[in-house]
Amino acid sequence: MRIGVRTPMLASWRNPIVRIAAGTGWKTVERIAEDEKPKRVSWEKPVADTGEKRRVWAVPCDCTGSDRAARTMARARIPRRYEHCDFDNFDTDLYETSGESAAWNRSLEQSKLVIEAFARDYPVGTETGLLLMGPCGAGKTHLAVAALRQIVLRGHTGLFYDYRELLKEIQGSYNPESQSTELGVLEPVLTADVLLLDDLVQASHRRGRSKRSATSSHTDTTSGASLCLQRII
Repeated sequence: MRIGVRTPMLASWRNPIVRIAAGTGWKTVERIAEDEKPKRVSWEKPVADTGEKRRVWAVPCDCTGSDRAARTMARARIPRRYEHCDFDNFDTDLYETSGESAAWNRSLEQSKLVIEAFARDYPVGTETGLLLMGPCGAGKTHLAVAALRQIVLRGHTGLFYDYRELLKEIQGSYNPESQSTELGVLEPVLTADVLLLDDLVQASHRRGRSKRSATSSHTDTTSGASLCLQRII
């Protein structure tokens, strides 16, 4: 997200008796780095009981950090149940009872390292996207959301979509009574820098099973999440 000076607030800033902060998202400081001065609004503020004036600068208030992050998450359509997901709280010791648990946990650790590097280096060295596959509950969506969070908080555009929900929205746009259009649904999807498609493989398997047999007893617990880069779609 790019933070810039919001010109509608200049009128209040010019008033020396107005205190900035208290919900405005800005505060005044008397010292600021030299390279920041050209980017900030400043004015001469009277010093109480002296008749002198001192230059102050308006800078973003620290109290708005969490609100800014929440708005970024909302624009990326990250569901509330996944907003807590980051790399620090990803469990790489998920398997404990199986004889192969050590190997499976190493796989989780390796997956975390690869996806964390993808998010850290984006857009450098990320000519391709990622497809995460594994059993339900392994943490594919957790890792994908952690990467998306990190990328969008650095100012890139990104979207989270459940693959089935995206299909429903596209199909719904074909209804003559619908106010949405296929282009309206797809435009933000196609213009985002990074697209996270959740439940991608499992949804495809469901459609395949329904075509083969409505009475099949086969259960496939594999699912997938995908981080797509728009330039390679």
